[in-house]
Amino acid sequence: MILKPGNTATATLLALVAAIVLISAEKVTVDANGNVNREEMLSFCTPNTSCDFDPQRLQLRAQLLYDRGVLPARPFPHIHISELYKPEHAPFKNRRRPFVLTGAMEDWEGRVTWKNVGTVAALFPTRIVDLYPMNMLQATGTDFAGSSSHLFPMKLALEELTHPPGRGRFGDRELTETDTPGKYLHVQLGEKEWNKLREHKAMGDPLHKWLRTDGWMKQCIPTKALRDEFHVKTLWKTMLLGTRGAGMFNHSDNLLSSSWFAHVQGQRGKWWYICGQGRGPGPYEGEEQCFEDLVMPGEILFNPKQHYHETQNVGTLTLNVKGQVVSAFNYRSVATQLHRECAYSHLNFDLSGPLCDALDNCFLLWHQAFSGEKNRKKVVKEGRRLWPKWRSLANPTLQTRRDAPSALGNNYDGRIYSKWG
Repeated sequence: MILKPGNTATATLLALVAAIVLISAEKVTVDANGNVNREEMLSFCTPNTSCDFDPQRLQLRAQLLYDRGVLPARPFPHIHISELYKPEHAPFKNRRRPFVLTGAMEDWEGRVTWKNVGTVAALFPTRIVDLYPMNMLQATGTDFAGSSSHLFPMKLALEELTHPPGRGRFGDRELTETDTPGKYLHVQLGEKEWNKLREHKAMGDPLHKWLRTDGWMKQCIPTKALRDEFHVKTLWKTMLLGTRGAGMFNHSDNLLSSSWFAHVQGQRGKWWYICGQGRGPGPYEGEEQCFEDLVMPGEILFNPKQHYHETQNVGTLTLNVKGQVVSAFNYRSVATQLHRECAYSHLNFDLSGPLCDALDNCFLLWHQAFSGEKNRKKVVKEGRRLWPKWRSLANPTLQTRRDAPSALGNNYDGRIYSKWG
């Protein structure tokens, strides 16, 4: 649902930012607790440092191709990687608050090598990807994206991005089937693709430890095929490319995980708007807060669980890399969502029976790692109470469907294609 003036969702947010809206457009400083003072202007806010910004965000909004009708909000906290592990930044280090991480992409070769679209296409030229030729800014009824995705090989999809809306292979539909023309491309990255990016040093040498959160996966998902299935069907790791005006409508991720988004290409930045409740001690604790700003090249936006967010690219070509995270803060919700999906199919991920069998063990592994309980027998007992084996709950029809050979496939294994000719 898009938050626009006059609708119910916007009304609920009005109280959150009313004080900001009512402040004049003069330069003022607003500290992390919302106290207004006139002080020296700073370029951005930090949790413990006041900052100065136009409360109506007029200069920021002027850079967007499409007015989304959302209320103006404060800038994101910015934390440099060298400061992340300070005690006062624990809510950010522990992945409980939205913020922008700086300084963690200095050695990403992709910041240079991915400027050429051909270089990006050469990474996975035959990989099947999702192309949204009519953008993803509109949510209509139960349609997740507001427009259909079309499956293309990577090389061909990137060629489509070079054609302005209306001049691609979908012709006038790219203009008439949406009020917000733009093109978006999603590459679901499996284990092979992710390792290739790391081996080529495109994402650092090595990827910073705060971004490496999947050490658990090989411990409980035994085969590469199942790990690839998990990556693809949960959208666990993704490369996002888009043109000016392309973006995602206001939504909250249904897996209830957390995600980081590294802004690799797009000199004009990517607009993010995020709302949610501050969790854990520190600034914004228990408060509903909204943040917005442009995330710029070399910066990493972190979005915690249960935060609504929407995006919009400011220029062409914009490229981000996304990774999802299981942490002490969110593992119970992620496990519960996946468990319900396996037992009742409430997310329609179409996970296979063998993958669900493996996830039964992952839930226990996460519980042992994050619950703080050292007694393994107690951990297993409590974990099985929280997440009984999915086969003990699923009906026979669902089990048969999950165990069928077809359940191991997905839309990106070459079985389903758009008509490219």
